[in-house]
Amino acid sequence: MKWKRRPANCFLWLKIDFAAGDGYNSLEKPRFYFNKKGGRRCCTGESMISVKVKGIGLDPAENPLLLLIDKEETIILPIGIGLTEAQAITLKLEGYTFPRPLTYDLILTICENLGGSIEKIVVNDKRKDTYYAQIYLKKEGQEIVIDTRPSDAVALALTSGSPLFITDEVAKHSFPLEEVLQKDILDIYNMEDDEGNTLLH
Repeated sequence: MKWKRRPANCFLWLKIDFAAGDGYNSLEKPRFYFNKKGGRRCCTGESMISVKVKGIGLDPAENPLLLLIDKEETIILPIGIGLTEAQAITLKLEGYTFPRPLTYDLILTICENLGGSIEKIVVNDKRKDTYYAQIYLKKEGQEIVIDTRPSDAVALALTSGSPLFITDEVAKHSFPLEEVLQKDILDIYNMEDDEGNTLLH
């Protein structure tokens, strides 16, 4: 699939010179956490906002952007992702099925056959223009938290039907959806967050 035209599932063509990404070129190894007592192993003390995938957008250079919005559709969070991950998410959103399992179908099948279940997906942090996410698994009463890229986590959430969340800290980097629809998003990026920092990354 080549992005020569605006894809059918593209929500809007965002005029963003640079959006913080999900680290799809990062060589950092994933980390695993185990918590037998349950709870928010790596989000302790943070409240979370339920979100959904609005679609895949494109920046002016036609790089894919994952678009997350809250349930009330008041904020939008764009995350720069890789082309392969954008294709996988688009296929899931449009309901395509294949005779053989794709990567995320295989991951889900392995997880289920090992007696685990995916409880939720959380985009939990942003550091140095890179977003981070966590997969919360449950197996025999034990909670397992796995670090991952948001694009992989979201594709897995769409495959499994698991709920998707962002932390309040991550939500600080979102934009008011109504203003994004009405104004040039470059103006939105020049806004300041609650701490006085500009939202241009």
